[in-house]
Amino acid sequence: MLRKPRLHKRVTIKDVALKAGVSIGAVSRVLHGRASTIRVSEPTAEIIRQAALDLQYKPNRSSQSLRGGRTKAIGIAAPFEISFSSSPYYAALVDSIILHAGAKGFTVCLSKSSMSVSPKFEDSKGKFDGLIWLGAPQNLPEEEQGRLLGTPQVGIRFNDSEVDDSIINVKADENQSIINYVGHLRVQDITKIGLFGKPGDSRGLLNEASLRDLSKRLAIEFHSYPSLESIADEIIVSNVEAAIIWELSDLSSLNLVAKAVSKANPKVSVAAIVSDNATRGASSQHFTLPLDELCRSAVDILISKIENPQSTPASVALTIPHPN
Repeated sequence: MLRKPRLHKRVTIKDVALKAGVSIGAVSRVLHGRASTIRVSEPTAEIIRQAALDLQYKPNRSSQSLRGGRTKAIGIAAPFEISFSSSPYYAALVDSIILHAGAKGFTVCLSKSSMSVSPKFEDSKGKFDGLIWLGAPQNLPEEEQGRLLGTPQVGIRFNDSEVDDSIINVKADENQSIINYVGHLRVQDITKIGLFGKPGDSRGLLNEASLRDLSKRLAIEFHSYPSLESIADEIIVSNVEAAIIWELSDLSSLNLVAKAVSKANPKVSVAAIVSDNATRGASSQHFTLPLDELCRSAVDILISKIENPQSTPASVALTIPHPN
């Protein structure tokens, strides 16, 4: 009869204590930083660290989280339906949150129920340490608020959303970014500036209706385009001197658009507002909207609040940069 191979025994805190010739409490204080009445001298602490190193001791992160009352997990919520396939804007936000949270040892929780018109957090208490809102948590039922009581929350606030005062805000203003860009353009006739957006877009932060309204306020032209493949032709026949494309993700296609327009009419300048995470590892003359920086700030603030509950970080507003 074949015997099953013995699995390698996990080194425990007790093993470290036996090798170092000290109590389990002393090891716990030195290796885990746990509060204790036990005093450990520096020479003894060094013996404990060396014993742990010799035995290749690895802390049980799950047990540490349970003892500390933390899950090392962050939840994401949004008060509207999100389709990541049709909303690269939100996909970019979530991707950046996951990236920056992971770099700090946190996982990110996504669920359809928390990202909907009426967010729900069934039995969420204790499942994550903090919550990041994409936009404003409007009309959140009182019972749901109760379940989130005590959970640090950070809101990524957009120009059209008002986050509750109890939630720390990280703000970016897309409207202001376009206004800044229009003011930066050097054209003789401002009405010859064209703002190009996707027709029928109702999911994005600046959807077609918002872009049309902003164009009227700025006295510039609004043009819709069905796809990036056709936008070069749309720009050429529109008789504009400068074209601003509202497209946050597809940088390579935008560069091709700019080249095609420049070849057909060198007098027309073309630039797009893109997110900074779309420009990773690439150089671009396009105007960058700091989505990645926005998410990094939100993650840093939230984790700081989780790890230092007594601290109350101030609200953060990200400055929209002027184009190059």
